[in-house]
Amino acid sequence: MMRCLLLACVWVLASAGPVHAGVLFFGGAESGAFENLALNGTGQAADQTHVHTGAYAWKVTNAGNLIALFDATTLYTRFYLYPLANPAARVVGFYCQANSALTQFGICLGLTTAGKLTFTYNLGSDIATGTTALTLNAWNLIEVKAVRHASAGGLEAKLNGTVEFTSFSTNTTTVSVGRQEWGGWSAGGFWFDDVLLRDDAYPGGGQSIMRRGINQTPTYDAWSKTGGVRIDQAWNDTPVGGATATSSTANAAQTMAIHPFSTVESGHGTEVILAGATINACVTFVYGNPQNGGGSHGWTVRRRIGGVDTDFTTAAGDNAFYYGQFFTDSPSNLGSYEAGVVHDSGSTAAVAVDAGMACDYIPGPSAVRHRVNMSRLSIFGPIQAR
Repeated sequence: MMRCLLLACVWVLASAGPVHAGVLFFGGAESGAFENLALNGTGQAADQTHVHTGAYAWKVTNAGNLIALFDATTLYTRFYLYPLANPAARVVGFYCQANSALTQFGICLGLTTAGKLTFTYNLGSDIATGTTALTLNAWNLIEVKAVRHASAGGLEAKLNGTVEFTSFSTNTTTVSVGRQEWGGWSAGGFWFDDVLLRDDAYPGGGQSIMRRGINQTPTYDAWSKTGGVRIDQAWNDTPVGGATATSSTANAAQTMAIHPFSTVESGHGTEVILAGATINACVTFVYGNPQNGGGSHGWTVRRRIGGVDTDFTTAAGDNAFYYGQFFTDSPSNLGSYEAGVVHDSGSTAAVAVDAGMACDYIPGPSAVRHRVNMSRLSIFGPIQAR
């Protein structure tokens, strides 16, 4: 049986094919794990101390950072930031575009000691500075447009919907980058949640939530189960990676009916998706190991909507999240899905530990958001001026 410590896993995004409407990535730690973010350093956590939506947010400190392996020449990024304190020294970048080795940094969003956003490039001086300080001990909506261009490159930054600065007159092509990095500026760190990257337009102030399985007979039910008789018992661990799992050595499918997004699911926050919401993207996921028994076989991630199956072939890997393609639908249809996996013709065992579905969306005018109290960048953090 495959087991995995979350910090030791490899996270694989399987949606390398076409994505919906410019969306490259979204997430908010709702599986209780790092999902398809890579780790560097230490101190990161899927945490419940401060949460924007759902039940978890990602936390980083000055000892480690989180990395999204996605990029575009023009990239729009949205995330919510919960800081505890302003930095003691100028931070050149707490969100940066970096190379694969995290030794070079191009466009960066930094911070002054007064908590105002800045634009820097290649670890240089501040090119532009905002006028409004972050609100401490509260959630701040941050949106940026980063452009790599030989003469008209730069950064535009918004704080809580208001443009702080627009600067597009820099050569931002001298550093070879290909990933996005977040790092904290103090041992206390900061939390970020509801991240979305896209290459076509600002995402707006949206949010992401996740749904897991319900007690309903699935269309496909051919895999062996460990730790539960029903598939919704076997595939419902949060954080992912518990003792329950499924396995298969045959060319067979297993799906699970997904809890409707229109009603609250216990353990996954209080937010719902109602009529009038704008769906940015949804995705099904499976967490597990298609090569648990060795060999060269793999699996496909399946979603089933209205009696129609859509499968997406994943790359072979080990101990990872595997995602289908991004898609959208009307809010009224987000209560009749199944998510699952299909084992290929390999004869050795594949193991799926958990599955579910997540959506990023902008609430409609009829939605009322409720929040309950959930109390219950250098290689090892941000780059600070010396």
